[in-house]
Amino acid sequence: MIPYWIIFILPSIFALKIRPCNVDVQKLGYYFFGIIAILLIGLRYEVGGDWIAYLRYVDIVEDITLIEALSIDDPGYMLFNWISVKIGMGIGGVNILCGFVFVYGLISFCKNQPFPWLAITIAVPYMLIVVSMGFSRQAVALGIVFIALSYWKEDKFIKYSLIILLASLFHKSAVVMFLIGLFMNNKYIYTKIMIALPCLVVISLILVINDRFDRQFNAYIVDKTYKSEGGLIRVLMNIVPSIIFLIYRDRFKVFVDYRLIKILSLSSFFCLFTVSILSMVTDRFALYLAPIQIIVLSRFPILLDNVYVRTLFVFVVICFYAIVLTIWLLFANHSEYWLPYKLIIFS
Repeated sequence: MIPYWIIFILPSIFALKIRPCNVDVQKLGYYFFGIIAILLIGLRYEVGGDWIAYLRYVDIVEDITLIEALSIDDPGYMLFNWISVKIGMGIGGVNILCGFVFVYGLISFCKNQPFPWLAITIAVPYMLIVVSMGFSRQAVALGIVFIALSYWKEDKFIKYSLIILLASLFHKSAVVMFLIGLFMNNKYIYTKIMIALPCLVVISLILVINDRFDRQFNAYIVDKTYKSEGGLIRVLMNIVPSIIFLIYRDRFKVFVDYRLIKILSLSSFFCLFTVSILSMVTDRFALYLAPIQIIVLSRFPILLDNVYVRTLFVFVVICFYAIVLTIWLLFANHSEYWLPYKLIIFS
């Protein structure tokens, strides 16, 4: 558990420093945290729910061509596997590459928030520890989605869409973020809704079929008792900041990406109604809505005039995510797949 607490406490210390650090110190802090996070993600051994499945991919690409490798599964992830195997780095190389993309996207997104270190702290328990150390393909896709979301401020739908397309090369579920991009502006809003709804149904069906195939494939190489659970909890974690946004939505209008916050919040409430019907699809969609936690909770303090109230809010948020991490490590059904943390260099 110690490595997980270290990676959580590091940004928490900076987050509690309400006055901004020197620019050079801030930049050095990003590099330091980024390197630690990438190494923690990349050098893990037998950590994460899909570890055995990912080892299987490494074995598969060892004696095949690049074209054959790309046709097996998500081409972006298979490319990482093929490159890593060819340079002799195996699963460690794959995880380093995945960790780099995720951490780069995360820090790029968080450093543009008013309280960047609070933003990073918020991301650690679920997005960094659970997702990036357990589900590499989704982690890379999420890291790229972080980059795509920055284009909301510039209202650049084409660039946003191209980056989402890149994310979908690592996990097909990322295509759902195309629908979020449709609402980048107010033009033809009803037409967009009419387009988005059937597209959402089609994407959901594709993901359900793909998930059934994945489970049949993984049944031969992973524990049959392992399955995705806790979807409702992860949806509720997005609901908390969504409620804060809806209550104080007038204050949030000062941000240029107000529409993004609004769409992410409404989508989070939509997930609350679908999680009991399409749990796996909703769980994966909710992952890409998780930035709502970062956006709302790291921006809300700047909307508070009283510095003491602001400090208290930051402290409460840190405590909340510390509790989330504690409960997950001690009581989550499948946290055993993350414990103990082991380094590949000692395996």
